[in-house]
Amino acid sequence: MTDLTYTSTRKPFNQPFDTAKNLTISWSFLLRPLLGAYLPKWIATLCGGVHSLSPGTWTGVPNFYDPETYQTGVEILTIDANVVEDALKLCRMHGAKLTGLLHQMIVSALSDCLPEPHMIDSFSSATPINMRRQVNASNDDMGLFVSVDYQTFSLQKTSSNQTSKKFSWDLAKSVTERLAVKSQQLHDQPIGLLRYLTSVHSWTLSKLGARREGSYAVSNLAGFRPLGSVDRCSVAVMFFCQPADVTGGPPLTFNVVSVMGGALSIAVSWQVGALGFGLEREEVEFVKHICDHIRSGLALLSNNSDV
Repeated sequence: MTDLTYTSTRKPFNQPFDTAKNLTISWSFLLRPLLGAYLPKWIATLCGGVHSLSPGTWTGVPNFYDPETYQTGVEILTIDANVVEDALKLCRMHGAKLTGLLHQMIVSALSDCLPEPHMIDSFSSATPINMRRQVNASNDDMGLFVSVDYQTFSLQKTSSNQTSKKFSWDLAKSVTERLAVKSQQLHDQPIGLLRYLTSVHSWTLSKLGARREGSYAVSNLAGFRPLGSVDRCSVAVMFFCQPADVTGGPPLTFNVVSVMGGALSIAVSWQVGALGFGLEREEVEFVKHICDHIRSGLALLSNNSDV
């Protein structure tokens, strides 16, 4: 009889990532959240202590949570492999990465799809950043080696004759360049501020009823590539999604993943009721319009060589 017992080897957990040794924080960076929270806005602005949100930044409705009615809405967007391949080629030609291009597509979609009339003039984004390389952690090391970058973009309404104009890569390129810089820095990373909280529980509860911290987030896990050759089976499609964030995160989250040489999957998730459109079906229609806008935008790039 074959012995199927396997004795695993013990391996100690890695040290926490968000330590003072890894993530140094300057006094000015540490004081900004305090200035924004406790000083009048005009004074905090002069001191550089206000979050990038303005009165015209779309953030949905304030944070809320009811365990009896809490729901996560999800809409799946799939981009065909040939469109993804064309988008990647164009990104390389224009000094951008796919994440930067997706930001540009999302801002354009939100600008065109928000129900009129409204007074929105900007959107605030959050992008998780993989920091493993900066602390010599491999992809096999277990741990939370991540930080986040926040950016603000102006409303970008599509003009009636924009389809005849050459596509502008300015936003996609600027986002790409900024994320490249931020991913190399361990100093003054937002995740490093968490260790100064006396109570994470109290801080989390304080978010309920407050304004959300942005408009949307993009989490891109990039393309999945098998480590070795695969003969009898293969991964053709992948999906990645997160539940709705009730602790202060943006109302919309775009969860992105792909298979090398295959389709790109984007799962758009949100807390039902957080978008501020009243009925759930109106939120669903809004998110569907966002997805259609992104799909058509990428298809237009794929079909137009003069970009």
